Amino acid sequence: MQEDSYAKILDQLYGAVSLLASGRDSLEERLAEVYFSYLQPIDASVLPDDARAQFNWIREQLQQMFPQRGQVGRVQPAIAVVIAQNIILLQYSLRWRQP
Repeated sequence: MQEDSYAKILDQLYGAVSLLASGRDSLEERLAEVYFSYLQPIDASVLPDDARAQFNWIREQLQQMFPQRGQVGRVQPAIAVVIAQNIILLQYSLRWRQP
């Protein structure tokens, strides 16, 4: 795992968590922005295997919810909360195992 790529992912996840915690807009709107601005560009191949599986699940869920920027698919509030929690937990767990 390259340290620069890992550090960039941590920065992206920190931005995602900060946006989720901002309280602006609805959770669904914040998740859409998190997905397109922070998570979609991440190269998951840099992540450890267990984190990659969690990240890929998060990204797949968000892709279903938000097929394109500005287009909202089916969003279930309970799933939105679980996804937001997983993003926070992923960022926290990766922060503590930096290379």
